[in-house]
Parts: sequence; structure tokens; C-alpha cells
Amino acid sequence: MSSSYVDNCLASVQTQSELDRVIDVATEIMAERKFDLRGWEHSNPSDPIASPTNVLGMIWDRHCDTLSLNIPDLRELMEEKSQIGWDQEVDIKTRQDFLKWQKELEYLKHVQVPRWLHCDSGFQHISLHFFCDASKLAYSAVVFLRVDIGSTVHRQLVQSKTRITPCGKKETTIARLELLGASYLLVFLQLS
Repeated sequence: MSSSYVDNCLASVQTQSELDRVIDVATEIMAERKFDLRGWEHSNPSDPIASPTNVLGMIWDRHCDTLSLNIPDLRELMEEKSQIGWDQEVDIKTRQDFLKWQKELEYLKHVQVPRWLHCDSGFQHISLHFFCDASKLAYSAVVFLRVDIGSTVHRQLVQSKTRITPCGKKETTIARLELLGASYLLVFLQLS
């Protein structure tokens, strides 16, 4: 049940027979409790016509087995912002900066994160790499997975967290912000 999220369940299996077993067992268990499981979807890299689908608010490309952000068409939003209908109009610089930022959001549609981490129990060279950093504006932490498979190396983002530097009367030092970023690494370790 650790892979269940409200009305979605995400799980990984190695073979078609394992998939069939998971479907049968999950359907049977949930049917005993009067839940009707349906709408099963799975990835299959050998299926060239596997169409993308929505999972947990993201787009799952079932052929490549990657997740990407489900970004609405921002052109409509840009047109709506260009006709500001509220009490007052923003200044030209703010408007230009906002519209530039809004156009750059389109690039998020092209970010794809592989869902599978390329690590099975048979691999011997698996390592997690943790990084944290800070500036006067923000601090962050990130975890990458590295898997060596023969002469091939797979690297993948596992988790990241970024926060804006807190504002207040007292300026926060970069060293303190780096410690805040490192505190996320402790959370990541507890989750892994």
C-alpha cells in the first residue's frame, strides 16, 4: 500500500507475469472491501504506440516511462494578463518581467523525469549523491542516483528541494542557509 495515492497506485514489476499477478491480487483484495479497481495502465518500451496518460497530476509517457509536468496552455493566460482588468495597471517593467517569466514557463513542458531508477537488486555499483548549496537569495538540496551497468552509467535525479531565503530584520548568513539546505538531506535520508 506504500505505492497508493488516493485513487492511484504506482508500482514497478519486472515481467508481464508479475504485472498480471499484481493486478489479480490487488483487484481481489480491494473487491473484498467493496472497491472496484479499474483503469490499469502500464509501460512497455517495446510498444511504440503507448500513448501518454495523466498520473497524479503529471503526464506519464508510457513508451519512455518518464514523467513530465502537465502545464496548461500558457498562451491563453498570457492573453488574459495582457488585458489586465483589475483596479490598476502594473508598471511597464513589472509587466515585461512577468511576461518574460511566463514565456519561459513553456520550457517546463519539455522536462521529463524517468520514473524508473535503473537499479535492481542485481547491480553492485549503486550510489546516492547528496548536494546542498546556498546563496543570499535561496538554499537547496538535491539527491542523485548513480548506477553503473557495465560500461554504461545512469544518473538520475531522485529528489530536490529549494527554498527562498527567509526575510526579516536580521540578515541570515550563507553558512546558516547551507545548514538549512543540509537539513533537507537528513529528511531525504530518512525517506530512503
